[in-house]
Amino acid sequence: MKALPILAALLATAPVAASADVTTIVTNKINAYKANRAFMGAVVVVVQGGNYWWFNYGWKDSLNGISITTPIAIASNSKTFVASTELDAAFSSLTHTVPGHATLIDLVSYFSGLPRELPSQPSDMTGLIDTMNVCQTFADPCFAPETQNVYSNYGFEVLGNILSWYSSYSTWSDMNAAEITGPLGMAKTCARGDGCHPNFATSHAHAFDFAGNDIALPAFSDLSAPEGGLWSTAEDMAVWLRYQLGLIASSSPAITKLNAVLPTLRQKLPSGSGWSWQIKQLTFNDGTSSRVRWKLGRFEGLNSYIGLADDRQTGVFVFVNRDGSNPAIEDPSDVLRDELGEKLLEAFP
Repeated sequence: MKALPILAALLATAPVAASADVTTIVTNKINAYKANRAFMGAVVVVVQGGNYWWFNYGWKDSLNGISITTPIAIASNSKTFVASTELDAAFSSLTHTVPGHATLIDLVSYFSGLPRELPSQPSDMTGLIDTMNVCQTFADPCFAPETQNVYSNYGFEVLGNILSWYSSYSTWSDMNAAEITGPLGMAKTCARGDGCHPNFATSHAHAFDFAGNDIALPAFSDLSAPEGGLWSTAEDMAVWLRYQLGLIASSSPAITKLNAVLPTLRQKLPSGSGWSWQIKQLTFNDGTSSRVRWKLGRFEGLNSYIGLADDRQTGVFVFVNRDGSNPAIEDPSDVLRDELGEKLLEAFP
């Protein structure tokens, strides 16, 4: 049995040593999680006000340690990037309508009325949009928006591709790089194969199932990228948390545009969910509670969690590359949220 290396780094507004309190809190929570759950490797990001910390534990594959620069799959946390696009102009231009069914704003909701998945993947954007006209014939059909809570990967595929078409980009990932990750300086966040991880084949975090088997990555296409195709690093996810918390000052027209959508991202939709986010009240260790925006990401063996307490300017991101529970019994991403992600977030009042 290999010992798990533990590395930690802190980047703050000025160079200082890593906070013993933060390091102790994170390490203790990681140790508690891995004592009861399958564990291979993990990265953790904590943001609190003007400071942020990142940590790495364990292994990216069977031989090499994971690090804060290891490419990691953020899976459905990609949807938070789609929702951060300036949507209002697109809503107005497209008369708020997707052919045959939902409005664009419905597509960032957990109540879009669309099935979770397409029965088969179209080959181009025209084919994708055409599916909206026949979705009532699917085995899992579409239905009226705001009537049932169905988490829809399909809806985010449609939304991301419509937005890229509206803005004259070849793909959603091109638009995301130009309008979001590029301006924020997130140079290591991209869809698989886009080139920001030139040694991806050997550098990425491998996926391990509950039994410890190294498993293949899921299929990828440009059309499906908006629903879960981004890979990132702990370093870049610290930037993403800081942006979402309003901690990146407007220093260019592009950043000003991004900051302008933050008040919308923090709102609830009629369904009670947010703009790609789930929303809940969380009690912190100081005994007080705050509204928290949160999101899970999962490919088999690759699980992540974001939690944001906007009023506290506090956020955490957690990634592990092994299913911490048997998916036949419980959802591993739910376990990560409940037993590590939220335990970390509530520890930072």
